[in-house]
Amino acid sequence: DFLNTIASYSAEQMSLNMIVWFLVVISGLLFAIFFYMMNVQKMGLYGILKAVGVKTGALFKMMWTQMLFITVIALGLSIILSQVFNRMAPQGMPFSLTLVTTMQLSLVFLIIGFIGATLSGIQIKKVEPLQAIQQGEV
Repeated sequence: DFLNTIASYSAEQMSLNMIVWFLVVISGLLFAIFFYMMNVQKMGLYGILKAVGVKTGALFKMMWTQMLFITVIALGLSIILSQVFNRMAPQGMPFSLTLVTTMQLSLVFLIIGFIGATLSGIQIKKVEPLQAIQQGEV
């Protein structure tokens, strides 16, 4: 509480928090690009699955499951590493990444990842089964 009354400490915390949120946004965009590229590489497979009768909703569920699996593993590792660093860092550091803050950022990142994966998954709706099958003939 005492540190929050110091003007320079509050300004420093605001700057560090702004950097963290900026990094979360950039990471979310990179995450969306990652899933976009994954979907582009699988367009032929999605088209063939649509040709055999798999519904678009089922394809979205598969994509969301993949996104959730990858995200949970990445977030689990990052939470462990950040908390280990937090324990090893000296107490006098001006920025402390508490477990509550880490969990909030993880939730935000999970939401951004879900939105990014869903936006990149819109291509799944547009894929035509015939084009996907003919893609293998070229």
